[in-house]
Amino acid sequence: MTDPDSSATDENALERMLRIATIEPGRRPEFYRLLLGSEVYFITSKRSPDGNVVPADRDLAIVECKSDDGTWVVPFFSSIAMARRGAPGEEVAVIMRAHELFEACPQRVLLLNPNCPIGRKFLPEEVERLLATGTVGYSKMEILDEEKSIIIEAETDPPAETIVALITLYSHTPDIDEAHLVRCRAPSHPERSTSLIALVGTGDMDRVLRESSDVIRDTYHGCSTIDLMIMLDTDQEIWTDIREVGMRFYDRLWGVRISEAFDSADH
Repeated sequence: MTDPDSSATDENALERMLRIATIEPGRRPEFYRLLLGSEVYFITSKRSPDGNVVPADRDLAIVECKSDDGTWVVPFFSSIAMARRGAPGEEVAVIMRAHELFEACPQRVLLLNPNCPIGRKFLPEEVERLLATGTVGYSKMEILDEEKSIIIEAETDPPAETIVALITLYSHTPDIDEAHLVRCRAPSHPERSTSLIALVGTGDMDRVLRESSDVIRDTYHGCSTIDLMIMLDTDQEIWTDIREVGMRFYDRLWGVRISEAFDSADH
């Protein structure tokens, strides 16, 4: 994501969310959800009698252009004002839902708001995952049976940037009740260890996992890995170990207050 402009006048809801997400990784999943359902503008070679925006139809040719790095991209814009700023004197702008535009551009690079203060490039694999899951990251799920044991230890070097971003993410979703950070290792390979974030919650936990993976990918730059665990049964012994030695970095009770503070700062 490109750098946000210091001024945020006359921005619409999508542009406001893009500006926030540019500097707050924990809000990026929220931006992706909003983007998919938002109306956006793209450039077409079709002409309009009055030079204004024309409605989308099957006969429209979506224009590609070469970006500064030499990549061919499909430019699209968050508003007609951004379109006129980012592509002055170009062909007519067409309005369409972002998910419809993404579906019409398989295997293409899409660039939101080129030549504008804030924007975002979407690679083909990101577009494909956005359409399939609503997130840009990739995560693989493994179900641990109760007999598969792991050694739980305290995390001595918490990834501060990632933890802050996850707190932001969880404070904007009603699904998470608690989040704990520990270090874990398998008895068969005690020399290898990873960070583990254990989550307790209800609702769409698959979405929470995907969005958490997005945030971790954007913020964690360490040499180890960070795994995620959903605690389906808090009566298990492993949950007792996690609560005893782990760092509880999020709780729904004070997450509500964080969300309210963020919302006040956004306006």
